[in-house]
Amino acid sequence: MTFCQINYIGIIFGYFILKDFMDLVEEYYKKALSEIEKGVSINKLYQILYEFEKNEEYKACAGILKAIKKKNEIS
Repeated sequence: MTFCQINYIGIIFGYFILKDFMDLVEEYYKKALSEIEKGVSINKLYQILYEFEKNEEYKACAGILKAIKKKNEIS
């Protein structure tokens, strides 16, 4: 296998990893927005975010933080 073939495989693999990451971030983002619409406070979302961070669930953190920022832009 040549270097170019190995590099191409790495790019394809990286694409699927990134796509999976972004899909999960979007899922948590939508869940957090839904919670905001139901009346959950931003403070409560920060508490949830902290718990995910302690457990190193960074995809969840990214989605929740994105929703918090979106809420703050609207307010």
